Amino acid sequence: MAQDWAADVKKFVANADDEVINAIVKYCGIALHNQDSSLVSFTDSTETDRVRENFLKKKLGLTQSDADLDAGIAAVGERMKGTNFKNRVTVYYLLLEQFGMMDFFRKGASAVGGAVGAAAGAGAAAAAGLAASAKGKADDADAAPVAPAAKVEAAPVTPAPAPEPVASTSTAAPAAALGATAATAAGATAAAASSGNADTRPLAAASNYDSPPVHHEPAYVEEESKSGLGWLWWLLGALLLLALLWWLFFRQPAAAPVDATVGDTAATASTTPDGTAATGDGVPASDAPVTDLTKAPAEGTATIPAGAGVTSELRDSKPVVKVYFDTAKTDVAPAFAASATALKTYLDSHAGSKLAVSGFNDPRGDAAKNAELSKNRAQAVQAELVKAGIAETSIELVKPEAATDTTTDNANARRVEVVVR
Repeated sequence: MAQDWAADVKKFVANADDEVINAIVKYCGIALHNQDSSLVSFTDSTETDRVRENFLKKKLGLTQSDADLDAGIAAVGERMKGTNFKNRVTVYYLLLEQFGMMDFFRKGASAVGGAVGAAAGAGAAAAAGLAASAKGKADDADAAPVAPAAKVEAAPVTPAPAPEPVASTSTAAPAAALGATAATAAGATAAAASSGNADTRPLAAASNYDSPPVHHEPAYVEEESKSGLGWLWWLLGALLLLALLWWLFFRQPAAAPVDATVGDTAATASTTPDGTAATGDGVPASDAPVTDLTKAPAEGTATIPAGAGVTSELRDSKPVVKVYFDTAKTDVAPAFAASATALKTYLDSHAGSKLAVSGFNDPRGDAAKNAELSKNRAQAVQAELVKAGIAETSIELVKPEAATDTTTDNANARRVEVVVR
């Protein structure tokens, strides 16, 4: 279902201008198709810097100091405080309001319309001039017949069929038709110039306006064919064929292939010392999670699973539930359902408490994909909390300062922390 951007904006500005909202949506374009890029994180300085440089400076053309612009962004962030998902369209609308730029997108549309109107006017003026000239010649009874316009030198083309002759009682009719044709050409030229794509080649004579366009090959094509380098393509093709044959028949398979295309490096299946199936890197998952979180052990004493699993601990006398993941996975361990219910019970009995959800990953693999993996893990845990009956307004997705945890082993690093605040 398509996102109702206007409805989100009107949570903050009841009489928000739909025209401006639609213009912002069009400006954001494909960025709104992805959930992560459609949101703005005010706790991420890289994200707020991007808003300042790309939207406020480049798009809106604001010239205030970075400090002033950052203060405006912070003001919008404070205005949206308490909202978990800060939609980019809403943030941009509030920034327009913050900096007094609400007419920016409307003015842009007017300028384009004015340019198109000016081009159309130029075409009409050219048509009127040609028609007046033709009428002057028609009024002169002794004037010599008008010679056909000279054709522009070009490659031979097949002429279009001549139009059916039309009976006329006035010598001004052919001239009027010529004027109308020229007006059409002049109007099209002006419109093209207004969009920056004007074709500056000479126009053919009016009588040949239906002729098919002549395709001019670039002058360097023939020279290139004579350069003698055609054999190079054959050599490259032969090398590629040899490489393919080697890959199919002579390559030695890797002993333990890994997949580094997504986040943490993928792990292979293994078993425990007694031969039973194992989770993650080969160690059985931890025991059932604690359902009474007030009786959870102190942080640092729980057994860390090697793969998917859940632990419950106490940090500063408040519960901390940690959800561990298999390598490169975002699947939440089934045991977390009981922990989510326990968290709801705790929140119900401790008014004003909220949950902060943060995602982490181990250092293996591509850094950018690992960051995405951590975010997806946090969102998966948030979804399970909402499913357990916890209000979404009581859950805050927090981006940790360092999502990639290099201070511990890989199994402990692949986790999401749910902290009671």
